[in-house]
Amino acid sequence: MDKEVFMHPEVADFLNTSFINYKVNAEGSGSFIASKYGVSAYPQFLFIHADESLFGDILGGMTAERFLKKTEDIFYRTEKGAVIHAFGEAWKTREHTPELVIQYFHLRRSAGLDNSTFLEQWLSELHEDSLDLPHNERILMTYTTRTDGQAFTTICRKQNGSPRYSNKINALLEKKCKEVCLSGSEKQLDTLMNDTQKAFQHIPHKMALRQAQFKHLFYLENNPDKKYVSATETFMDAHFFPLVKNTAHHTDSLLVKEYLAELSNIAWQYSNFITKKAALKTAAAWLEQTNQIVGESPERNQYIVQLLTKAGARE
Repeated sequence: MDKEVFMHPEVADFLNTSFINYKVNAEGSGSFIASKYGVSAYPQFLFIHADESLFGDILGGMTAERFLKKTEDIFYRTEKGAVIHAFGEAWKTREHTPELVIQYFHLRRSAGLDNSTFLEQWLSELHEDSLDLPHNERILMTYTTRTDGQAFTTICRKQNGSPRYSNKINALLEKKCKEVCLSGSEKQLDTLMNDTQKAFQHIPHKMALRQAQFKHLFYLENNPDKKYVSATETFMDAHFFPLVKNTAHHTDSLLVKEYLAELSNIAWQYSNFITKKAALKTAAAWLEQTNQIVGESPERNQYIVQLLTKAGARE
């Protein structure tokens, strides 16, 4: 339960927002709690009011989805939960006006509840042209919190005309990247790569940069010196140097600056975390080659010295 359920983002958000969570060993220091509430099997999850009265419990292990559903049902017995439940009933029977959508989504979010299913339903009911209306745009931008589903796809489709959409996409992808790094799952990393491709499919250099950044973070967090190095080499050879060599002809100067900033980030990571001597020397060569293309930089020169010094210390 600790790893598969309580680490699940939706479960964690809901529990941490709507409850004060306390874990005890019912056969040790928490035996008095077990005795008071008649706990006789484990694991058991008790929901207790401030006056120490019990208003719900869940017995046994289960999937994150099932645990979340049971927890929501218990939450609806609280005063705030009852209000949200009433709005949920109104959602089933009334027209989804902007006022109802905003009120219902705000209440759910204030309790740490995910709105994705309801947001998808709302989107499916809208005409494409109505998304440009200020109140509908506000709903889309405020309550899209995941990179799967039609809401994220819609934001990706509309990003060309507005920096706000691009900023929203980057924020969602970075949030997803943190979750993936924490999970250590390469399967989830593949999903993140697909989400990034969907977001920037019409901006290939931007897509390559973001995918490289997310891979760097994941492998640095979970597998330093191995896949991190090979992923970085692929990015540098396939994307970085071809772009930097054509800086004079590239229209997106900000993107070139982002690539150079990422190069500095890579060098910093290598100088602090990577231990392979060959990789350190390769990174120094990347910096020297970049100096030849775009001119020297004090920061890059500093990193070159650090990398070569560290590599030399291992000879």
